[in-house]
Amino acid sequence: MYGNKGRGWIYQRKNRTEGNFPIYVIQSPLICDNNVKISFSVLDEEAKCPFSDVETGAWYEAHVATAKKLGIALGKTNITFEPFSKLTRQEMMTFTARALVKIGRYYYPNAEEIHNLLRNYSDENEISDYDFIKSIALNVQLGIVGGSKQDDVRWMLFPKAEIKRGEVAKILAIAMEKR
Repeated sequence: MYGNKGRGWIYQRKNRTEGNFPIYVIQSPLICDNNVKISFSVLDEEAKCPFSDVETGAWYEAHVATAKKLGIALGKTNITFEPFSKLTRQEMMTFTARALVKIGRYYYPNAEEIHNLLRNYSDENEISDYDFIKSIALNVQLGIVGGSKQDDVRWMLFPKAEIKRGEVAKILAIAMEKR
């Protein structure tokens, strides 16, 4: 995305950070339905940001606050967001899954479905916690991500790897088609 930082758009950057992601989601057509904006798709300039490491007046503050208010971005802890930390693949898939579930058309897979969706990935045990697990499973179920084939039988998701620009674009583009 390109644009004016003052208007909430982001400049093209080499790295995606936690501070950038709420802007991708809040301004994305992912959260619009046939040109009718769903109530949570509007940036809430009045939302209070609960994170101590998001500076008041920062260009991304309202987006982070809106994403938190909507339950899309929960923060690294209850009081920190780490807006300049690198974004991992599992974090991106989790933000995306939360946005899709918030729309109301999709639901997280149950435990058996999660097992069946992730069992073919040799790195499924590297996924950090249940919120990431169910979110990654939903991304796999919807065909948003498929992983990388390592050899004839092994696939990998690389959940803790830093996400690349092309991967962000692909995930958002496919997620927008799913809305």
